[in-house]
Amino acid sequence: MNNLISKLNTLKSIKPEESWVVETRKRVLSEAPVLDWKVTEMRNKQENRVADRFLSKRCRDEALPRFYGGDVINRVYAALFSKRLAVSMFALVFVVSGGAFTVEASKSSLPGDSLYIVKIASEDVTLAVAPKEKRPEIEIGHAGKRLEELSEISKKSSDSDQSKKTERLLASFEKKVNNAQNGLTEIEDNSAKARIARVINTQTEKYTEVLAETKENLPDVVKDEVLLEKFASVAESNEKVNFQSLAIMVETIDENEEEKEEITAKVKEKIDKLEEKIIINSENEDDAKMKDNEEVESDNKNDNTEKADNTEELTDITDESNDDTEEDSEDLTSEPKTATEKAKEDIEKAKISLESDNLSEAMKTITNVNITVNLKDSEPEPDPAGNEQTEDGSHGDEGDEVESASDEGEDLEINSADETHPEL
Repeated sequence: MNNLISKLNTLKSIKPEESWVVETRKRVLSEAPVLDWKVTEMRNKQENRVADRFLSKRCRDEALPRFYGGDVINRVYAALFSKRLAVSMFALVFVVSGGAFTVEASKSSLPGDSLYIVKIASEDVTLAVAPKEKRPEIEIGHAGKRLEELSEISKKSSDSDQSKKTERLLASFEKKVNNAQNGLTEIEDNSAKARIARVINTQTEKYTEVLAETKENLPDVVKDEVLLEKFASVAESNEKVNFQSLAIMVETIDENEEEKEEITAKVKEKIDKLEEKIIINSENEDDAKMKDNEEVESDNKNDNTEKADNTEELTDITDESNDDTEEDSEDLTSEPKTATEKAKEDIEKAKISLESDNLSEAMKTITNVNITVNLKDSEPEPDPAGNEQTEDGSHGDEGDEVESASDEGEDLEINSADETHPEL
């Protein structure tokens, strides 16, 4: 670190050429908001003074509102401009002082490396100066970088902070993917929206595979329950964005036959995968019921032996009664459909919609099925000890411990940088 500081201090002596400074100043000032009545008249003779004011706190607080007539809209505009200018000036100074080389060197850095913060800062600058329509693509690209870092971190079994770094990278990846989808929904131009939706959909499909591979490659030492649940949660968020981007592709589809066939194939693939999940869930439910029935039969075996005589008499009477009321009782005793059975029906409806060339209805149906299947997968397993579980899966008799842990957590100091960049 001392060596890096010493090199940065050496770079202070580097001075840019005067012609470059003049040209850069003109280019920066040309981006300033210009209002007709005052700025036009005073621009030539006050050019340098205005630049100095833009960079001063007093100008932001007092001079700019007064200079622009005190209009609230101009205050907001000036504040936004000053932020943009600050980012531009930071990037300018960074490049002049040798930052371009540093940024290039930081591209292969990982969490914990000295240059990793430079890597994240350069990503923030790229995102800040990008047009609104480009930001979703940049965000989804940054999400891919987090997965690359995650893959590298998972191979370093000797890293004592591996579990913590993995959690932070997962949180950052999830945030980037969601930001990309949120930015996509704000784009108004349909052609741009369709193009970016395709990019996000393609990338999130790849990310699904990478997440699964990375999870498998994790050392057993860090594969605790909390981390595995985090992987599952992030994978679910990624899958959700994948569905949402595909839905936008369906909404913005044009008359291009080739594009329509491609999107239809994607929807069909979603239907097939959901059907596989439903079959697995159904088999698991059947196995669970069979196991429960076997346990009940085993528990009641001794009782049934002792009461055999009475049971025979009661059975004769019950059989006679059931013969008379069998048809009426069938409708009354029918059980409601399970979530899995309902999902099966919806999948069949989606297939019919797809065959009828109704992509929009098919997409809407499978989106609902995907939510149902994910909820089914995330249901907590029954506690073998018989303790009652709360909605979050915890046991009711652990409330005091949870409350105590919460009280201790209030004493912990929260680092605001972690909220902005959890991967740092």
